[in-house]
Amino acid sequence: MIMAKLTDVWDRVVSRGFEMLHVVLTVKNVAADDLSATITRIYKAYSRLVKHDALRGWAGSLRFLEVSYNFDTKTYHPHMHILVAVKPSYFHSRYYVSQQLLAMLWGTILHVDYTPLVHIGKCDPASILEVSKYCVKPFDFAAVDPAEQLGIYRCFDVVLHGRRMIQSYGVIREVIRQCNYSDALDDEPERIYDTADLQDQFDLVRSHRVYCYDRRQGQYRLSAD
Repeated sequence: MIMAKLTDVWDRVVSRGFEMLHVVLTVKNVAADDLSATITRIYKAYSRLVKHDALRGWAGSLRFLEVSYNFDTKTYHPHMHILVAVKPSYFHSRYYVSQQLLAMLWGTILHVDYTPLVHIGKCDPASILEVSKYCVKPFDFAAVDPAEQLGIYRCFDVVLHGRRMIQSYGVIREVIRQCNYSDALDDEPERIYDTADLQDQFDLVRSHRVYCYDRRQGQYRLSAD
């Protein structure tokens, strides 16, 4: 559903004479306890970034949150995939923003003491697929301890609940609203994130139920936690 609507929006924006960029903005991995605050931080930073004078060449944008999990370090990696609309003249104008400049701006606005990794490239169908994925990448739970699985579930359930996962700006927002796609491509602030979507994503991968041993009954039972 999102893929089809996003492709339609892309076609309509391009028909207006714009070209599309695929931008990725990242931060360093964080522990579970810091994930919520970090997501709030990058949301606020992005709102400031798109208003920066250096980005006047960005006529519109559509940002998606994605969170991945590192099984080796037990940390979470929140980052944003963004579609950006620019005029063809942008690439030869004074408003052109290089990857190096964007990294510097992003780090400054985030108030971090390192240069975060960013990516800028021209948008293609593969980019559309990349940004229209679920906010959480499928995990290979086969080699993961059931207790760790449960911790990941709980973390995402708490941290992503009520979050505005998708947000549009400028010309892209105009097109989305003209197409009546705001329900899918521009979460309203009062919209509650449906954690069933997250569960559907987890159901696509192999996982385990969590059991505990009941000494009084002398058998294992499904954990209620």
